[in-house]
Amino acid sequence: EQEVRQLRGELERAFRVIDRHVARLLDCDVSGPTWYFVSEWVDGVPLDAVTLRRFVLPWQQVASIGIDAARALAAIHAESTVHGGLKP
Repeated sequence: EQEVRQLRGELERAFRVIDRHVARLLDCDVSGPTWYFVSEWVDGVPLDAVTLRRFVLPWQQVASIGIDAARALAAIHAESTVHGGLKP
């Protein structure tokens, strides 16, 4: 039960994260036996698909990806929450 309370607190904070670098949490339910989380769809190409097509990325593109990831983490951490997986 403590894990569920802790998760609910994380989810409440996650709903407050509004930043263009973070997929928003839209809905969730952790009250029953089957939990679910619904997040915003982010259109684009996954980084692993980019690197499969082009093994070496220009340093400028790598720097831009890193900056965006850092901005996303800053927005998440500003709400005193943590990320479940980093996916630039």
